[in-house]
Parts: sequence; C-alpha cells; structure tokens
Amino acid sequence: MGWLNSVGIMQEMSEKLLASGSLRAEHRIAKGYSLPPWMNAVLDHAKDSDRNWWHVYLDNYAGGERILPTEAGASAKLCHEAAEIAWKNAGVIASEKRRLSCERRVTELGAEVDGLAGTLGLGTEKLLKLIQATLWMLSQGRLDRKTVQVMAGRLQFRRPAMSYLQHTWDFISGKQKLGERLRVLVKGEFLSLTFIP
Repeated sequence: MGWLNSVGIMQEMSEKLLASGSLRAEHRIAKGYSLPPWMNAVLDHAKDSDRNWWHVYLDNYAGGERILPTEAGASAKLCHEAAEIAWKNAGVIASEKRRLSCERRVTELGAEVDGLAGTLGLGTEKLLKLIQATLWMLSQGRLDRKTVQVMAGRLQFRRPAMSYLQHTWDFISGKQKLGERLRVLVKGEFLSLTFIP
C-alpha cells in the first residue's frame, strides 16, 4: 500500500475509534483543525469549564489539560479512560510497559513538552544532535542547497529562531547566486543559532 497511504488510513481509523468512544471532537488537537477554544481564550472561561485535550497519531494517544490550582485533573483522566474503553471494545492490543500516565514531562512527536516549566521545544538529545550537525555543516568546505535545506528542516520547534535565517532562505530559494560570500553568511547564521537558548 505504501507508507503515505497507510499512515492516512491508520490516522483516520484512530481518530474515528476514539471519537466513537465518547471523546469529544472539540477537544481534539489535529492538523487542519481549529484549536480547542480554551487554548486561545483560557481566561474567558469559568474556572469549572472542561479544559482537557487529546491527540492521536496512528496508535499513539496523548492527552492533557490545563490544571488550575483548585482542580484535581479529573477531566483528562476521564478522557484517557474513555480512550482505553474505546480501544478495549474494538479489540486493540496495547502494551502495558509503554503506557505512561500523569507525566509532567514527555517527548511527543519530536517535541519535549514540559508541564512544570510550561515549555514546548526540542529535547536535550535532539538539541545536541542539532548542534553537532551544525558544527559538521560548518566544517564543510562548500555548502550545497540540499544540505542547508535539511539543516533548516531540523529546526522544528525552534520556529522563533528560524526568523533569524535571512541569508539561509535566500540560499535555499535559489533566487541568489551561490557565491562564497552567501555560503559564509549562511554558516554564520547557523553558528549563531547554536548560542540561542
């Protein structure tokens, strides 16, 4: 069938399965859909409003919520239980060893979500690999467009840093001649990014 087609089919099946298990669609975070309203306007909701969210990617369910000091986290737990019931009723096999619950820091879809610090970004291991790849790139005598495209793509979850890459975008787009001066400017931009927290 091919990876691309099978991923789309599996994703659709996962979302439909959980939706049939009484998980509310308006609490789902998914590509191409609006964010739950409380994520955009948390302060407009009363303290007792339901602020949990869920996301499924293939066979990987993730759920969370914004917990106020007076809340005990019951809504996200109920959401997770509904997902477990939906899977069980459909005969989905799950690994007990790989199941995590009530974690304050997780790596999900390549991003480190730190509920304690309130941050979303690269995990330490991925950031180290990005710095190593950047240093390798800087050691290359001559940069080519493909290498720079791959390196820029590795900046996922460092979007604010990407705004710094003015010469890099010129290099990638092919609108400017790939002279030595432009290559040096691109290397300088990537080197600077290794020092941005």
